[in-house]
Amino acid sequence: MTAPRTLLRAALAGLLALHCAPKAPSGPLPPSPPAAIAASPYEPPTPEVRQTPGGLELWAVRRADLPLVSLRFVIDGGARLDPAAHPGLTSLADALLLRGAGERDAAAFSTAAQLEAIHLGVWTSRTATVVEVGCTADRLDAALALVADALMRPRFDADEVKRQLDQRVAELKEARDDPRSVAADLGWAAWFGEGHPYASPVNGTVAGLSPLAGPDPLRASWTARVGAARPRVIAVGDLDPEALGLQLDALLAAWPAPTAAAPALPPAAEHAGLLMVDQPGASQTVLRVISPGWRPDDPVALAAELGVFVLGGSFTSRLNRVLREEKGYTYGARSALTSGPGWGTVVTSTNVFAAQTGPALADLRAILTQARDGIDAAELTKAQQGLRTSAIESAGSRDALADDLVGLMLDRLPPTHRKVLMGQIPSVPEAEVDRALGRLDLDRSLVVVVGDLAKIRADVEAAWPGAWTVHTP
Repeated sequence: MTAPRTLLRAALAGLLALHCAPKAPSGPLPPSPPAAIAASPYEPPTPEVRQTPGGLELWAVRRADLPLVSLRFVIDGGARLDPAAHPGLTSLADALLLRGAGERDAAAFSTAAQLEAIHLGVWTSRTATVVEVGCTADRLDAALALVADALMRPRFDADEVKRQLDQRVAELKEARDDPRSVAADLGWAAWFGEGHPYASPVNGTVAGLSPLAGPDPLRASWTARVGAARPRVIAVGDLDPEALGLQLDALLAAWPAPTAAAPALPPAAEHAGLLMVDQPGASQTVLRVISPGWRPDDPVALAAELGVFVLGGSFTSRLNRVLREEKGYTYGARSALTSGPGWGTVVTSTNVFAAQTGPALADLRAILTQARDGIDAAELTKAQQGLRTSAIESAGSRDALADDLVGLMLDRLPPTHRKVLMGQIPSVPEAEVDRALGRLDLDRSLVVVVGDLAKIRADVEAAWPGAWTVHTP
């Protein structure tokens, strides 16, 4: 006798088969498939650039499709101005800008933003502080008033300073156990070299921040940067650039005129080498390679970006095809251009299973070496499509477009740069990409390996011969 549950399953399976069976066409099939729809031309938005009557630089993109606005306030300086003894001071001071300002303490300031559905954020790069704002167009006045308080009247209350300092130091201590953080921080420190203002982590170090006490150093850091540079503003959304400019002038009227020229950006630096860091018990090994790259204004930067995309810019890239799909060493690998005014690098990174460290490192080296031989036509087409898609997606979001414009501003590139590149992407010849990739030089690269050296050291030294140095954090 068949069990009732088995009968029920059989009946359900039969119904499902009937429902999913292919249906006979209701009429004759067309003689040929419909023609593909031609891709419509796309032109990325270019900001309107103006100087307000009060002297502020404003890049504005009008987007009236939705009543939303994204703003970015860019203040030059950044972590490169950190005192040598206190890396992370600038970033910590920046974080406190939104932790109480004007008449509001931290809780009241946060509540005021939440009640108006205003997003506020701040981040620090090597060369600038960026305060970001997102709101509906009808709350722009309230958002600008809060930002003006944050920029002109930050409180740096002692209790909030202590709270943020303790939290930052705890995060930095926790990061010591993250091999990826260790590899990134050590990599940049070694690449730029001791004493270079780009060498220290933007968020600082435990040794640099722990001795700080009270708000005075943080307040002094911000005051010095206010006196050195006026904000530059990026605005994207449902707005009137002329009216916004006048409003910014009124809110920031008390911002002092710069008393001296901003310090010159430091010259580029690069230091090749082979470094290991011991992480006993680590189940994965972090592999990171920093190679000389291209400055943002390099004439072949676009060809290089296409080549690096082929190398490691997608899940179908060469790195992922070999290391992830064919060999199963990792869940993912990536190569990307990282640059700033006057310098550029190609950073290749992946986490691999510890037992596969040697073969993975050998294959990684082989892939980077073979990249110098160039790419093929199919790879170029895929890279062109990938960069074009990425640009269109960025332009489709107010926040992403605003951040993209921040990148141009920080790299000292014109606001039309992305539009020009968008027009050039389809016409970059394969030979130009090959010439760009031919400049990849492993002899001038820095290789960082973080893992359980008791298990992987011999394999690492065999996979990438050379004079390895063991670094003790």
